[in-house]
Amino acid sequence: MKLALFDCDGTLVDSAALIHEVMARTFVHFGYDRPGVASTKSIIGLTLDIAIARMRGKPHVDDEAIAMTAHYRAIYTGVRDEPGMDVPLFSGIKPLVDELARNDDILIGAVTGKSRRGLIHILEKHGLAPHLSFRVLRTTAHRSRIQLW
Repeated sequence: MKLALFDCDGTLVDSAALIHEVMARTFVHFGYDRPGVASTKSIIGLTLDIAIARMRGKPHVDDEAIAMTAHYRAIYTGVRDEPGMDVPLFSGIKPLVDELARNDDILIGAVTGKSRRGLIHILEKHGLAPHLSFRVLRTTAHRSRIQLW
């Protein structure tokens, strides 16, 4: 038995533009200047509250980072559903996952810091959900949760 794990953002899908737009709107909502794309890209992959704290130049998560995190999560789906905010698969991902799925000795999984709902949305939108045996959702910086499908 073999295992193939794929990170969601930056590996399966190119979500940088969406993440940046939601982050920019969050910063503006809290009275900050709109961050640059490079600043947002530099924190993709970090836990959201830590990412926001770092973008604000803070060494630790504070109350404002927690509030900004809540706002980001509250507006994410609405922004994602706007025209032009597609999250495309990277070139070659669909055929690769399809090919791996044809092998009975390979389990395929997704690893992400996204919410369960967000990951399922992406997997279903791109036709990848039937191929995945499990997903790992990061719940804190120190603990992950494995969920079987």
